[in-house]
Amino acid sequence: MERWLKIFSNMGYVESQSIFIGNYVRGDDKETRLVRRAMARYLCLTQALVFRDIGVSVRKRFPTMNSLIQAGLLLEEEKQKLESIKLKYDKYWVPTNWIYTLIFRARREGKITHDILASKLCDEIKTFRYNLQMVCNYDWVPLPLVYTQAVFLATYAYFATCLIGRQKIITDRDVPYKHILDMILPIMTMIQFFFVIGWVKVAQGLLNPFGQDDDDFECNYLIDKNLATSLRIVDDEYDNVPEIKADRFWHRKNEESLYSPIPSSESTNPLVGSAVNAKLNIKEENTEMVVRMRKRRNAIDLSGRRRASSHLSLNIANVFRRRSNLRRRTGTVSERGTDEIYANQEIHKMDTRLAQFNGDFSIVNHIDRARLQTMAISPSHYDNDYYKKENAISARSMSLLPSMKLFAVKEAEAQRTRNGSNSSSQSSFIPPDPSPTTHPENQEYEPNNGEK
Repeated sequence: MERWLKIFSNMGYVESQSIFIGNYVRGDDKETRLVRRAMARYLCLTQALVFRDIGVSVRKRFPTMNSLIQAGLLLEEEKQKLESIKLKYDKYWVPTNWIYTLIFRARREGKITHDILASKLCDEIKTFRYNLQMVCNYDWVPLPLVYTQAVFLATYAYFATCLIGRQKIITDRDVPYKHILDMILPIMTMIQFFFVIGWVKVAQGLLNPFGQDDDDFECNYLIDKNLATSLRIVDDEYDNVPEIKADRFWHRKNEESLYSPIPSSESTNPLVGSAVNAKLNIKEENTEMVVRMRKRRNAIDLSGRRRASSHLSLNIANVFRRRSNLRRRTGTVSERGTDEIYANQEIHKMDTRLAQFNGDFSIVNHIDRARLQTMAISPSHYDNDYYKKENAISARSMSLLPSMKLFAVKEAEAQRTRNGSNSSSQSSFIPPDPSPTTHPENQEYEPNNGEK
């Protein structure tokens, strides 16, 4: 259907182009009149040359070039010039080229007063030629034959199967009821058949709109209409306007339109906006206009980020604090092996939770990071003297990954075992920083223990 609509839209009507020619090419002399008439006739000649190659009805009307001469679309000199062009392809472009030549000649002679008018006239001619070219393209490249055959074959095969498959079949189970006549009318199948076959017939009629059927395009009528209308516009109606007089509403303030007696009794529905008749409880004298307050989106987004950052900082700080408490518990009960193993397991769980915060910790700003690490590892938060002595390594190991912190703790315990010291001895092991950077979370922190 879309293919048929595009062909119909590009058939070509010359009224617009003829109006431009009649008003842009100025002059009352014989030569100017011949120029305007030649432009309009060349438009119709281009359309006739295209239609006689794609439409059977037009081909029968103009079988030869002499038939175009007899119809008045072509002159003998123009035919000789057209046939002198040695080209094995179509020559639809020749009359259009003649029109462009006449436009620039008229501009040079002053018959067209401005370059903008000549350019606009060329654009209109180009649009007319482009529409005819689209019609040729649709005729040159039709729908594939296998597509139409497949559609028709599938449709008729389907309903042939329905004719047999949807009948009532008498089986052995129905033997006792053979004497009873069972009338079955396949209503739904009949409706389906009418609709589908109707659509197929419509599609079949739209395949070639330039044929000789009653529903095909009337190309011959369109050629005759364009020729007569265009010549009338560019010549007889050139500069032919009625005398300007006062209209019947000149002395009236209310322009009421009049109707014949039949439609005057019918009600009219005016086209107005849906909010025109809305009633508002506002008095005009009490209406005061103020400046509307606007919210700053950047401030809202920034506050949301700050809240998210603070929430994450508190969660990470709680994890650090619980881990530090377990480290202190391990130091105080190191003589009891069972409690020490349980504490080490809890420390490992805390390291796992810290690893989960590793990805989200990047959104915390540098100030919150420094405050967080100070709060988590500062000895001033704890009163246990053992923690102050034992955890000198925490200042640096807290900024490492969980696996490196676990390595630092185990290395410190191994060092105490080798030195033969008891659980209250001090550990001076500080693991090296594997990835020193300038970020606040990776900088060294020296706890103020009063010892150097």
